[in-house]
Amino acid sequence: MKNEGYITDEVLIEKIKLGDENAFRLLFNRYYKKSLNLIYRYVKDVPTAEDLTQVSFVKFWQKRNNLDIQTNFFSYFRRICINETLTYLANNKRFIFSDSDVWDMEISEDPFDEKEVQLKQEELEQKLGAAINNLPEKCRIVFMLNRFEYFTHKEIAQQLNISTKTIENHMTKALKLLKDVMLQSSVITALCIFFKIF
Repeated sequence: MKNEGYITDEVLIEKIKLGDENAFRLLFNRYYKKSLNLIYRYVKDVPTAEDLTQVSFVKFWQKRNNLDIQTNFFSYFRRICINETLTYLANNKRFIFSDSDVWDMEISEDPFDEKEVQLKQEELEQKLGAAINNLPEKCRIVFMLNRFEYFTHKEIAQQLNISTKTIENHMTKALKLLKDVMLQSSVITALCIFFKIF
């Protein structure tokens, strides 16, 4: 239960719209670590994630006069974080997406008995998280944007200035690699259900 001194996000946002820096500081402190962790999942570098988190909060502050948040604050703010991260990835010379990133493969169409594998949710999440983290960087980023941030292939392609075919190639590669890892770990059924591999 929240204490009596707790100020809701909605109240803080209304104060921020009026230029209240203390309200902004409270919101910053409340969501800094969560935002940092989100961005770190994509860039895998703490200083870069810290910079992008701060830039995201600055962008939010700059937009304060025109805020129109229809959902909860973090659902709104995470989009700012992801957009800043995508801009960084697209402009970062060590990491350049290219339309030449092609993956030729066939995914098995054999049916898989869904009742064959029964795992606890925690075990699935742990194995799946490790498998996603081990994907090649481009595949991991495209996969996470599509499956966790709900960006369409077209949105990702526009953000990264590449073709939707390249996005499809990365998704196909990611799903194939995840399928292979999960087959080895005997958790393929849950993975297929969650990510609709088949």
